[in-house]
Amino acid sequence: MRERNFGTWLRKELHEMERSNEWLYRRIGIATGSINRWSNGMEPCLGTSIKIFRLIANQKQTTRIQVIEQYLEYLGC
Repeated sequence: MRERNFGTWLRKELHEMERSNEWLYRRIGIATGSINRWSNGMEPCLGTSIKIFRLIANQKQTTRIQVIEQYLEYLGC
């Protein structure tokens, strides 16, 4: 089983929303290799995490709190 971390969760969310990594890069201005680094265990800074939670919440028409709770549930917290 693949390790669960921010990067794997984010890839899952993008897939479910039918969005690409490039879409995310353009929307919040992150480096193109960021998602790959996160999938390998590095974590984004808090400011970037918040931007991503906000963007996903807007796309899913839900709240940031619900997105954060889904992320924590995915991690098994």
